[in-house]
This record gives sequence, C-alpha cells and structure tokens, in this order.
Amino acid sequence: MVLIFSELLRVFQYDSSHSNSKSLNNAPVIEILNYLEKNYMTCTLISTAKHFNFHPNYLSNLIKKTTNRSFSEIILLQKLTRASILLENTDVPIYGIANEIGYNNLNFFYKKFKEYFGVTPKEFRDNSISKSIQKFK
Repeated sequence: MVLIFSELLRVFQYDSSHSNSKSLNNAPVIEILNYLEKNYMTCTLISTAKHFNFHPNYLSNLIKKTTNRSFSEIILLQKLTRASILLENTDVPIYGIANEIGYNNLNFFYKKFKEYFGVTPKEFRDNSISKSIQKFK
C-alpha cells in the first residue's frame, strides 16, 4: 500500500509542478489520499466527499486531475495491494483473501488481480514462495 501511495504522490507532485494552470493546494489531496489508504474498505466517493466537505463530482475531478487515476481505481489498487501482501505473508486461502478485501465473487477477484499483477493470485503466491526459498539457499 505504501508503494501505491508513494506513486500517487509522485504523480501528483509531478503534475502539480508541470501544470500551466494555477497549482492546486497540495494539502487537501494528500489528506484525501491518506484517508483513502486508511479507509479503502468502507469509504465511497460520497462518504469521502462528505468527510472533506466537497461535492462528489468535485472530489472525483480533483482526484483524477491530481493523480491521473479515478477514485475507484485508487480503491481497487489499495485492495489488490492488500491482497498481494496477504498472499505473500499468510496461508489464508485465496477465497478468504478475496472476502477480506471485499470481493464475494472469486472470479471477479481473479480477473482484477491478473489485470493488475499479470498473474493469478495462486501464481503470485507460488512465485513469492519460490523467491523466499531462493533467499535461504
């Protein structure tokens, strides 16, 4: 999750420094990204907008403009990152991980995971186990 957050901040800072228009105040966007990182399981665009006293359309546009990702993409990346951490560091079954990050449909979870990481969750876990074994040889 830290990697995703860092990348979003990097993109945001790059865009802000290279923008021809008036630069947006960085503080609200950083606060919003921190909030999303901590509350990705329960927050919605509407609840987040309400939390920051923004209109949902304004918040959506602000996030897209400053991170080059939509609100839903950020939430998806947070969930998939959490899944990858669980796959690497636990023996929780894949269906349990999918449920833990909010996906009841295992096929949908597999599809999104493969789109993002290029491998299935099982392949991801097997690869991380292989890498761990290699470290100890």
